[in-house]
Amino acid sequence: MEATLLLVVGYSHSKGVAISFLVLAVGFSGFAISGFNVNHLDIAPRYASILMGISNGVGTLSGMVCPIIVGAMTKHKTREEWQYVFLIASLVHYGGVIFYGVFASGEKQPWAEPEEMSEEKCGFVGHDQLAGSDESEMEDEAEPPGAPPAPPPSYGATHSTVQPPRPPPPVRDY
Repeated sequence: MEATLLLVVGYSHSKGVAISFLVLAVGFSGFAISGFNVNHLDIAPRYASILMGISNGVGTLSGMVCPIIVGAMTKHKTREEWQYVFLIASLVHYGGVIFYGVFASGEKQPWAEPEEMSEEKCGFVGHDQLAGSDESEMEDEAEPPGAPPAPPPSYGATHSTVQPPRPPPPVRDY
């Protein structure tokens, strides 16, 4: 829709019509942008921010190059020069729509799934190797036979304890 409206802008014969259709074209671009932005989350939720950064980076580069190209194309500011600008913009939009329609997907991609890790790959061991405990220390802490196994060491706060509120401080008379 946006591409068609840009064609109308390029070939309109009055300023009022051109401005009206340009406003409509920019307004309809919101529909395309919203679908495009959500698509990153659809195809790869874990990597959506990376994909968004790449696509916005490419879009920003084209936004930097286009004014230079338009300036070179419209040296004399004639109607025909601007018609070519809007024709090219419309064709680029149509090309993007066709490319997106053919190759885009809303399905989660297989490369976006995390690898399944087996116990062997994870390398779990019976005790904490990072704690730096010697075997002599391990012998001192031997569990009596029949005792339940000790919980694994904790690496930070895994639960929170709520403490009762403190009483207010005493009032001081000076």
